[in-house]
Amino acid sequence: DAIEASPAPPTLSIDSPGSGGTWNGGPVSWSGSDGDGGDLVYTVLYSADNGESWTPIEVDTAASEFAVDTSELPHGDAMYRVIASDGLNTTQETTGPVLFSEPSDSGDADCSGSFNAADLLAAVAYAGKISPAADCIGSADLFCNGRIEGDDALAMARRLAGVPFDPPPCVG
Repeated sequence: DAIEASPAPPTLSIDSPGSGGTWNGGPVSWSGSDGDGGDLVYTVLYSADNGESWTPIEVDTAASEFAVDTSELPHGDAMYRVIASDGLNTTQETTGPVLFSEPSDSGDADCSGSFNAADLLAAVAYAGKISPAADCIGSADLFCNGRIEGDDALAMARRLAGVPFDPPPCVG
């Protein structure tokens, strides 16, 4: 007996979450097809370290989405990879990093319950890739754009110095 490999590998695209921005949970969803009309099986992987290591969170499913139990995952930057297989050929797509945290304009980036200088340090350390994210790092997203960056740190420094600053309220 012999199995002949299809000349066309599967096609695949990840619909959610998209790269960049903040992701507050929900399903990882994708679209896949096999040019030869064959059935596909998918594997979903998760990375909390910018793709250095991957953890399978769903294996050999025919579904096109997987509901992620966010209580089981650490907050911070996350990446997702989906692998599609027709039995011999595989295709993979990766999305992320996405900031996995509830966005907020409170500024409490160190989870202490109030805004202080330690929040600025936590935000700068996270934005500079010096330290991992605290569970409430989304609170440092003062501009509510799904990223912790220099503008957020500057706004936090202004708040600490008593310079008036009114960030736009986060929606969501």
